[in-house]
Amino acid sequence: MSRAAALPLQRWLQGALVLPVLAMAVLALRIAERDEIWLDRTYWLTGLAGLGGLGGGLLVLLLAGLLGRIRRTFRRLLATGFVFCTGFMATMMAGYMVYAIGISGQFEGLADRYFVSLGFASFQTALLFLISIPPYLLPWPLPLLAVSAAFLLAGPPFAKPVEPAPPAV
Repeated sequence: MSRAAALPLQRWLQGALVLPVLAMAVLALRIAERDEIWLDRTYWLTGLAGLGGLGGGLLVLLLAGLLGRIRRTFRRLLATGFVFCTGFMATMMAGYMVYAIGISGQFEGLADRYFVSLGFASFQTALLFLISIPPYLLPWPLPLLAVSAAFLLAGPPFAKPVEPAPPAV
């Protein structure tokens, strides 16, 4: 049985339910702080934050076997926060790309080079996401989510195997 499957149900619920809801709430607060009007785009960004929270939380839970090997608490919390941020951003970007290219119909591929066109459109959409998302996630929402994920999902380190002592005689 793998280490990720052996995690308690509480940690799976925190990664799959608590972190997405927390991510949506934090991004909604950031949008309200920026005094933006609630339109379809802001609702979509809030939903993307929930998707990102789900992806980041599940990535941390899937890599629990690697993160549990880190002995020092601060380093384990730091690594967990970094892994969460990586999964959060990658999942948000993937959701944005699916929406921009697939759902909203902003893609017209060349008939003879369809896959090249799709790859170039994906690259452009990913860059557009990376350029437009920092005002929503910085300076405080993304670090707050990383710290929250670290404290919610970073469990204790694995027990160090104990070798039997040599006989005294």
